[in-house]
Amino acid sequence: MAHVERSIPGTHAAPVAESVDAVAATPSINVTRIGNGPGSYAVHTDPLTSGSVVYSAGVGRDISFDRDLIERFGLTVHAFDPTPASIVWLGLENLPEQFQFHRFGMAGRDGLICLRPPAEGLHGPHTILRTPRSAGGDVEVPVLRLGSIMKAFGHSRIDLLKLDIEGAEYAVIRDLVNDELDVRQVVFEVHDNLRGITRWHNAVAMRRLRRAGYRVFHTDDRRVSMIRSDVIADS
Repeated sequence: MAHVERSIPGTHAAPVAESVDAVAATPSINVTRIGNGPGSYAVHTDPLTSGSVVYSAGVGRDISFDRDLIERFGLTVHAFDPTPASIVWLGLENLPEQFQFHRFGMAGRDGLICLRPPAEGLHGPHTILRTPRSAGGDVEVPVLRLGSIMKAFGHSRIDLLKLDIEGAEYAVIRDLVNDELDVRQVVFEVHDNLRGITRWHNAVAMRRLRRAGYRVFHTDDRRVSMIRSDVIADS
């Protein structure tokens, strides 16, 4: 079950905080913790209704975020994850009807990409980044750009976009801004702990979003919640 927090215009964790500037300029808004534990994100839920469009990219083995949104608002969640382990795990779950799972990923291009498993002996998700190969080898999976997905689904807007896609979030954010997509709120996990990703990538992503009118309203460890200024004004 979600719990409500009173938002403060600040930040709580160094990994993200060092990449976030002008946080103090963000007005205080209500923040609800959606999901449980590691699978939770801070969301401004005031604008959400049963008709809201929600995309959840990166499922892993935790859909508490998606379940919580469905239970609270009766909305439909479009979830995306092409990794074999997630597909198998979801096949064993009793999923709500409003949880629409799509067996392809979200990335910075349309087509196929190579996902690399964690290093041998380690547990964790696949990533598009270069990592030491495990005994299982790489996996080729289908992916689509955010704009391509919206066009295919007939969606002119997204009310809430969640990104936990192991390094692919930076290209998705780039496309979101460059293509001027109508995404009203985005919550995402940064991955500067992965090989090839640094805090510079975090700073670039958040600078792009701020220039497009988004404001940070919450950070927690490696997770960032941002909302477009016009959505704050209307809620």
